[in-house]
Amino acid sequence: MILLLVIGLLTAVCQHAFYSHVDGRQPGQYFIPQIWVIRIGIALAFLVKVSLAASVALAYIQWSWYSFQRNAITVDGIDAVFGILQDPRKFVVMDMVLKTRVLALMALVSWLLPLSAIFSIASLTGNIAF
Repeated sequence: MILLLVIGLLTAVCQHAFYSHVDGRQPGQYFIPQIWVIRIGIALAFLVKVSLAASVALAYIQWSWYSFQRNAITVDGIDAVFGILQDPRKFVVMDMVLKTRVLALMALVSWLLPLSAIFSIASLTGNIAF
């Protein structure tokens, strides 16, 4: 889990360094075509997303077993813990949300991480001319 987190953080730093190197230069001033700059940036963003999602998933599994040992949870709550990553409607099971707050937070993060692939850094850059 820690290795995946480190890979994600190093990839994010590499993406930032790559975009900082390219920033402010004309397309002919660096050795790769503009389309490949965008593709490399998106690939790095996707690698960050995948490694962080895998790290969160492993942490979620480990923390779920830890929380089962510490708290008395109803069968509906246990079902919600194991089903929340596939069905967001499990967030309304109050036993799961109140007794396993950390798991609810990790599940929320795992539902929001795919948005980082949709709204990647490369899609937010660029100059708009009016």
